[in-house]
Amino acid sequence: MNRYYQTTGRVTRRSHVVVLFAVAAALTGCNSGGGGTASTTSTATATAIAITKQNSPQVTGAAYQGVSTAASSGSTGSSTLTGAVITGGGGWPNLARFAGQQIAKLASLGYTTGASLVAGGVITPPKITCDTPPGGGSSGTLSESFNDADNSGSLTTGDSVTANFSNCYLAADGTTFNGGFSLTNLTINGTPSVAGTAWNATATFKFSNMTVDMPAGNYSVNGTFTYTGKTQHGVVVSVSMSGSSLTVQKTGGPKLTLAKFKLDGTVDNNALTYSEYGSGQVTDSALSGYVDFSIPSKKPFSGSLEQYPSTGTMTVTGANNSSVVVTAIDSTTVQLQVDANGNGTVDYTLTEPWSKLSP
Repeated sequence: MNRYYQTTGRVTRRSHVVVLFAVAAALTGCNSGGGGTASTTSTATATAIAITKQNSPQVTGAAYQGVSTAASSGSTGSSTLTGAVITGGGGWPNLARFAGQQIAKLASLGYTTGASLVAGGVITPPKITCDTPPGGGSSGTLSESFNDADNSGSLTTGDSVTANFSNCYLAADGTTFNGGFSLTNLTINGTPSVAGTAWNATATFKFSNMTVDMPAGNYSVNGTFTYTGKTQHGVVVSVSMSGSSLTVQKTGGPKLTLAKFKLDGTVDNNALTYSEYGSGQVTDSALSGYVDFSIPSKKPFSGSLEQYPSTGTMTVTGANNSSVVVTAIDSTTVQLQVDANGNGTVDYTLTEPWSKLSP
């Protein structure tokens, strides 16, 4: 890993491998895992899924996984972001936490290794060499470019960033990255990397086949979302994410595509609790179709960090008004009330462990 560099008294390159590889922690924790066979199904061509007693756990899992991938929020710290909503299970990406981490870490650093800055110009530092795999071989590289719109030398409103990984290995998590992402449309006030301070930030993240090969599996991420994070004192952090198309696929497993989503989450870093609510549509490739989901703000999914929700409700709606109302009984058990024929009456009630729900 690279050493620190300083220019005009500012820490400027504090190993951007560490900066951007905060994603590894984000990607190793999230919610229920998956099975099934991947396909190219998308919301553009898929049809609504008819919800039945038999498929209600899988339908519920797909909707819940979509919510948690996009809405789980995180806190900030000077070096490591904490407080992500991690609810156990198959290691699906927590992209809200990823977005917050990148903004916070980049805001704490400068861009250059002493190169001259040109207002509105693109800065492309030398590639960073990643860690050496335990069995030897290539360490891989990370390349970055920064558009420093105001010539400040640090992340400010109007700047943009791109990052690309090439077989880049991170020893801390045994993870290899390829592909990359871009950060644009940035507005930022305050310094998210400083714990206990007020800040707010908004940015658009676009993923271009970013793949993450880790012990829990191999995942690819494609699509775009708008991220907004804010806090008044660094204790309660609120996050909002929205977009029209965001796809996460596990190799050998399902592909989940979120569409028309607007999701909100909060984390209380004193109480170590979280809540999340919102709505959207999710296509599950293993079911060859989509469902709509909604979590009301008055009854959000809430619970202790590192656990499944212990309170809250979600309604998942499929073809012909078939639906399942999902109610958290506690952090280990959930109730599913299935209306298979869409007449507004519960036909089946199931009580399942949260861990059984899978897309």
